[in-house]
Amino acid sequence: MDNVKQNPIKQRRVMWLYCERCGKRLLRRLSNGLFEFEYGRARNNPNALARVRMHIYGDIQMYCINVNCNHLNEFNMLPVPPKSREALNQKEGGE
Repeated sequence: MDNVKQNPIKQRRVMWLYCERCGKRLLRRLSNGLFEFEYGRARNNPNALARVRMHIYGDIQMYCINVNCNHLNEFNMLPVPPKSREALNQKEGGE
């Protein structure tokens, strides 16, 4: 897989999640299943701490942080088959 990289500092596998429209890296999926979001790290110093760092448990709807994109992306903690997702959407809409 091209989007799986080894993090040498923490020695754990991470998978990058990208925007569906523009391809910008948005989140990391850690080996324990959590999503990790970092924002505000200095580009010229990779060892600098991020200003915002969150570990997220659960499903996420996130707008792309690329200024020109602003696409709404959905990331699921647990994979849901497409047929089940359609059934859930119909159930919610019918109530």
